[in-house]
Amino acid sequence: KVQLAFKKYCKAEDAVLDIGCGVGLYLQDFPAETKLAGTDLSSEFIKKGQELLPEADLRAGDFMNMEFKQPFNMVMSISVLEYIPPSQLIGFFKKIYDMLDKDGIAFIQYPHALTKKMCRYPDLSYVQYSPEVVENRAMAAGFEICSHQHSYDGRDLNFKFDAKSI
Repeated sequence: KVQLAFKKYCKAEDAVLDIGCGVGLYLQDFPAETKLAGTDLSSEFIKKGQELLPEADLRAGDFMNMEFKQPFNMVMSISVLEYIPPSQLIGFFKKIYDMLDKDGIAFIQYPHALTKKMCRYPDLSYVQYSPEVVENRAMAAGFEICSHQHSYDGRDLNFKFDAKSI
């Protein structure tokens, strides 16, 4: 899905940042002329990524503490949001927003909570946010939500909790 979003909103020579890039597997799928950048907490993953993508600007460390000189046309984050604590969620989206070019897009893929109960356990190894929380926090950063869909089949994500899910 990230490639479809890139083709729809970006040009081949645009700049892309992958937050939580690992060894750069998703970055390898972009056109050769795309300016690639990535961050990951694992220095071992970044080292391997630099071997696979020597032209990319890959950095080990916490994205929230990194600065990049150029704005990005696309910032993507696949399966990272669940590791962002609720107290940092607005700051996370604000940082992404500030790193984007004027017409840039953010592509965020995350496993969302299926019930209200799933949202109430902050001691899990990751946080399951409701789509409503994600949209509200993203909107607080200034984003216009152009699409919020299930990643596996493209259905619009109009998720509301019902009494049975409590």
